[in-house]
Amino acid sequence: MIRRSGLPDRLRPIGQRLATACDLSRFASSAYADRVRADGAFEVVTPDAPYCLAARVAFEHLLPVPRSGEGRAGVNQAILRIRVHVRQGALSVLVVDRDGRNELGQVIIPPGSRPAAHYIPLANLDDVGEILIRNGPGAGRAFGSIYRIDLFSVRGLAASTMLRPSPYRTLPATSQWELVYGPGCGTFEDFVRRATFAELRAPLPMKWLNGLQIVIEPASEACRAIYVSGLYEPATMAVLQRILTPGAVFVDAGAHIGAFTLFAATLVGPFGRVISFEPSPREYSSLERNVALNRLPNVTLNQEALYNGSGEHTLLVAEPSSSGHNTLGSKLPYAGVEVVERVTIRTTALDEVLRKQRISRLDAIKLDVEGSECPALEGARDILCSLHPALIVELNRSALHSNGYSAEELERLLRAFNYRLWRIEDATPALSPIASLDGMDEVNIVAMP
Repeated sequence: MIRRSGLPDRLRPIGQRLATACDLSRFASSAYADRVRADGAFEVVTPDAPYCLAARVAFEHLLPVPRSGEGRAGVNQAILRIRVHVRQGALSVLVVDRDGRNELGQVIIPPGSRPAAHYIPLANLDDVGEILIRNGPGAGRAFGSIYRIDLFSVRGLAASTMLRPSPYRTLPATSQWELVYGPGCGTFEDFVRRATFAELRAPLPMKWLNGLQIVIEPASEACRAIYVSGLYEPATMAVLQRILTPGAVFVDAGAHIGAFTLFAATLVGPFGRVISFEPSPREYSSLERNVALNRLPNVTLNQEALYNGSGEHTLLVAEPSSSGHNTLGSKLPYAGVEVVERVTIRTTALDEVLRKQRISRLDAIKLDVEGSECPALEGARDILCSLHPALIVELNRSALHSNGYSAEELERLLRAFNYRLWRIEDATPALSPIASLDGMDEVNIVAMP
């Protein structure tokens, strides 16, 4: 039976149900033993060989309306929700295109004690052909029950003057938060927000932490992370929250669109200061917009890069989706990310800036400068030796190498300033002492005098 209805009340703001298939026995063809349980579930069984098909559902049965044009009201992106109880082995639910050659989405479901919902985002309903149910990776028999399949539209959810805030906006840290950059976040809300972000065509503000607003920009992976999770590097922000008190002074080097700048401004209060550096004209414009949106008079912006002295340098500007990887190095730190522009930017030494502004207090510095951490620290030598600020430093070996440095040089430099190194534990977020940076990469470390 195909039913069309609205979402349950708690989900009503995030999508419209296009169709529901409850009586799967009418639509699913199975090559192996199957039967309909008394509770209406459709049972599937696989043979022992890996990736053997157990059942298939033609997409036309689930959504028997025209695939394009007026009949489907322009629906494009959608989310498939399947409620399954796997009793043995692992079942794979795979969505393939009309030719059956290309995978459009997949979820591998492990065994469990009760039925659970699983989700597959679909970028374009016009491409969908079938839903295939088979056993998961590795040989072994699998069997379970499929209770229902729902299809939810996400059309038009980004058409607003302000984006609906994420429900996840509470520090401290969230374990494995970095999964929001990839396909790993798996709640229904997460998938809907990812699909909604993909619809975004123009920058829109969203309510954020500590009463702030932040502008969510299309295509930006950082903005997608903030929109989906409501947070940005929450373990690091939780550490910063412990360091900065009202009246504190904070330097944000590599401020990007301003996530840490905005957050720090709420921590230091009206009598504190945030001094931010962002050399890229594109990202500086976003930073400036976010600071203006929140009316933060305690923030000072500098369209410069922190370095070991004043001068000019060439900045490689990455494609907008990877704007956080702009670098002063010889190449971008990640393969596959394109350079869209090379711009000449100004550099300055932090010692010089703080001397000119007669700043005699500095509580913390965040250095996320894509490989130029060493020259930035060299340009802050006097400050580090006299004011002893806490440091939050990104460690990215590839970025360091493209700037002519290494993790070993970075460690030697920090220890030469009599700083001790600490790892931020992902889930707590406690600090654990680091004996050596050997084996560490793509993490933020904390350095304390």
